[in-house]
Amino acid sequence: MAAQRVQMQLASRGGVIAAIGAAMAWFGIFSCASDGLPYGAVTKPCKEAHADGSPAQLVRVPPRYPSGASGSGYVTMMFSLDPSGTPYDSRVVDSKPPGVFDQAALDALQHWRYCPTKQARHNVQVKLNFAR
Repeated sequence: MAAQRVQMQLASRGGVIAAIGAAMAWFGIFSCASDGLPYGAVTKPCKEAHADGSPAQLVRVPPRYPSGASGSGYVTMMFSLDPSGTPYDSRVVDSKPPGVFDQAALDALQHWRYCPTKQARHNVQVKLNFAR
């Protein structure tokens, strides 16, 4: 009898956990390693490019604030996208303060994904702001 009660409690908790997971998926929030995405990654449904022609982002992983940094700043990066929506050939084109947030921005960009396209895109530019 006690074993049945424990199984029922676990099953009901599993249902709650599954419902929470489904809600997180519905709203595009994935925060477990089992999703294959880094903690804090946000996914969005795929759509055509934005009205301004910029590529539509599918997965965005927030950059980590560097442990040795203080204050705020920004990093502007330029990169290319392969047809699958994966960034490559990324580089920093501007940052303030110089060199402080650059690596954190480049590391985050490695995990970003954009909606697939028929051909590669070049000279995509994005600016990330950092604040503590």
